[in-house]
Amino acid sequence: MKEAFALFDQDNDGIISREDLREMLMSVGQETGDDYIDKMISDARGPLNFTVFLTMMSEKLDGFDTENDLQEAFKAFEEKGDGLVNVKELQEALLFMGDRLSQQQLDYLFKDISVDQNGKVDYNKLIGALKNDC
Repeated sequence: MKEAFALFDQDNDGIISREDLREMLMSVGQETGDDYIDKMISDARGPLNFTVFLTMMSEKLDGFDTENDLQEAFKAFEEKGDGLVNVKELQEALLFMGDRLSQQQLDYLFKDISVDQNGKVDYNKLIGALKNDC
């Protein structure tokens, strides 16, 4: 899903425009009338960044698997295919890229997650924490 978002984020600013959204929906065979697009944008209540997009798509597309997409997103931070991600790199991305988290939100997310001696964390535990908080 991240790749789809990046493909349509033409100026790489982490936000997709109304027309980008229309193109994206057309590419997956979804209704693209003005009313439908307007409703999606108004439901977003702000800029269409990746997090908002992921949430919207999970509600709009049949068969969308949020947990699977979270796993795919975390795999971008994985180095060895072992399910572990570098906590510092992940935290920096969450603080400074896309839909930025505050330090307080970040601390809350990681409060019950154990980090190994190499500074890595099992991203499936992070996904579990996210699911429990939603």
